[in-house]
Amino acid sequence: MPYGSYHVSVEDGVRNALRLVKDGGAAAVKLEGGERRLELIARMVEAEIPVMGHIGLTPQSFHRFGGFKVQGKSAEAAAALLHDARAIEAAGAFSLVLESIPREIATEITRELRIPTIGIGAGVVIRPALTLLFPIPNHNPIPPRIISVIATSISGAWSHVGQRITNIRLAMFLEVSTTIGALAGALAGVLLHAWVLSLIFGVLVIYMATVSFRSRKTEDRMLETGGFAQPAEGVAHRLGLHGEYYDQAARMSVSYNVTGGVGGSLVAMLAGAGSGLLGIGGGIFKVAAMNSFMGVPMKAAAATSKFMIGITGATSAIVYFLAGGIDQYIVAPVVLGTMLGATGGSYVMNRLHSRVIKMIFFLLLFYLGYQMFAKGVSMGFGLKLPGLI
Repeated sequence: MPYGSYHVSVEDGVRNALRLVKDGGAAAVKLEGGERRLELIARMVEAEIPVMGHIGLTPQSFHRFGGFKVQGKSAEAAAALLHDARAIEAAGAFSLVLESIPREIATEITRELRIPTIGIGAGVVIRPALTLLFPIPNHNPIPPRIISVIATSISGAWSHVGQRITNIRLAMFLEVSTTIGALAGALAGVLLHAWVLSLIFGVLVIYMATVSFRSRKTEDRMLETGGFAQPAEGVAHRLGLHGEYYDQAARMSVSYNVTGGVGGSLVAMLAGAGSGLLGIGGGIFKVAAMNSFMGVPMKAAAATSKFMIGITGATSAIVYFLAGGIDQYIVAPVVLGTMLGATGGSYVMNRLHSRVIKMIFFLLLFYLGYQMFAKGVSMGFGLKLPGLI
């Protein structure tokens, strides 16, 4: 309902809702707010007006929040949102909008309610940038975000494939495991609490970060001594997953054999499970799987992972394209900017030493792992750990 049409009094809100249904042809009305709207929702339901609730970031009162900010980030705020959601359902609402709420909190609320929920306001960078900095509705940035992933993959892939850094056979092998993991993760996400998942994956990511940090100096020595050219074994040997590329920073040709096909595929499966459970990107997991568990040099692992994310993103993009959900006026500038950045990154990567790339990778992994772990602790135990930038 429009701002001001239900804010003065309950009677005024019911009267305006009746007009919307009777004269405006509305099949239902949507109200923003939690506990303070319970009496109004109940009165509208008594008047046989279907009501949809809306909590989290409520645009009609965004000045009270200090702007468009994510809601429910603290344990107290998350508990209040869950309380509001249950109360709105008890008052008779037929569905509930959850806007700009952390994915884990939204999942917990959805699991607790019997009525359907609609989540808007997600994505790591592209989606909030488009919704908050430009006048674009919340549902529209989803296709551009997916297209930006494809653009990143294509921009980096053509350069890396041309330099023979990308291992296409290995990418296809791991993509199967990632897909299986994503399906299993989506099913497990229905059964497990969100805070448990955050703790598990937070610990896993921090462990991978630690492994990457410890081996940052070892990799350059292995490149110089041919340490990656260990005899291939098992599945990797039968599928011919070996590779070779020219390292511009080390000024030498690097040959390597994949040595842990089964272990790497299991970690890739966990990457897919993370995407299915928490909606996180699996690219960094696959880089860690290839580099730490399969004996693939860091540069080849990063290039191969970038190639893989394009395959996954293309699958989702096809659905949006066939449904007519891709707006060329939004997608075009996003793709242009993404491709310029990805092309520049691909140009620089092969000119950096592996220890530098590993340090960047470590910082990224540790940040992500800590944030996931801290969120799990906050949701599960109500403890707030110190935040990172």
